[in-house]
Amino acid sequence: MKQTVLYDEGYEYNISLDDGDFSIHFDYGTRYNQINMQFSHFHPNYEIYFLLSGQCQHFVEGQSFNLDTYDFVLLKPFRLHQTNYFEYQPCKRLIIQFNMDFFKRRLSEAFESLEALFNMEEPVFRFSQHQNSQLIHYFNQMYKASKQKTSTSDLLITGLFIQLLDQLSNQRNTNDYFHHKQDESLLSGNPIENKIYKITSYIHHHYAENLTLESLSSNFYISPHYLSRQFKLTTGFTLILYIQETRIKRAQELLLDTDMKIIDIIDQCGFGSISQFNRVFKNLAGCSPSKYRKNNRLS
Repeated sequence: MKQTVLYDEGYEYNISLDDGDFSIHFDYGTRYNQINMQFSHFHPNYEIYFLLSGQCQHFVEGQSFNLDTYDFVLLKPFRLHQTNYFEYQPCKRLIIQFNMDFFKRRLSEAFESLEALFNMEEPVFRFSQHQNSQLIHYFNQMYKASKQKTSTSDLLITGLFIQLLDQLSNQRNTNDYFHHKQDESLLSGNPIENKIYKITSYIHHHYAENLTLESLSSNFYISPHYLSRQFKLTTGFTLILYIQETRIKRAQELLLDTDMKIIDIIDQCGFGSISQFNRVFKNLAGCSPSKYRKNNRLS
């Protein structure tokens, strides 16, 4: 029998143990086409996205994935992603964001195993009904424990969450999503849209190179004028702005997560000069790179 996920609209709860070395945030909610994000974003934590109802489109590093009910997306920190909800098709989803500092510092072997799960190039997972029932059992037990709010609730939820991660890790090689990847129901019916998604994915993986309208049109065998027009229609961005947004997001990641000098970040993110980088960064991020690092740096 198909197991139902316990759900409370807009419900959120947090767990924090060992002075924040292990923290979890649970977020239940319905999302609509009207509130689609304009561009990809990232988080400094790991993320599990679980689609509870409906169908939607998920972009990871510019690559498009079509999600169905009970599909998972597993994301490592700072991985650019975006969800597109279709018109007149609201979706319920559960998002769990967490850190793994506790595992990294004290259980290195467990950390390496779990990190491998979130580092997989293809981040979308689809499991059998039986496997889903086992996973949903953990979600529901955590949900119930969070509602009880006893003195041991946090410990119980943490234990259940670790079991959930272990179950996902054990099941990763039985991922059924890509067995159906060529199914017509999972692909856009528009060939030019599919090509544009391939180009966005290419941009996310080659942003440090000299990307131009002419070079991309040549690589993907499409006229510059047609590419420019179709790219804007499909993504809502001009090609140049999309490249700039991608580069700036990478620069923001490096500013927050590394001690790299800004001059080195400029080179690694594909900008031609300090003045160009500063101008584009301030235009898109709203402040200078140094101020962004100072105000948002993780402790």
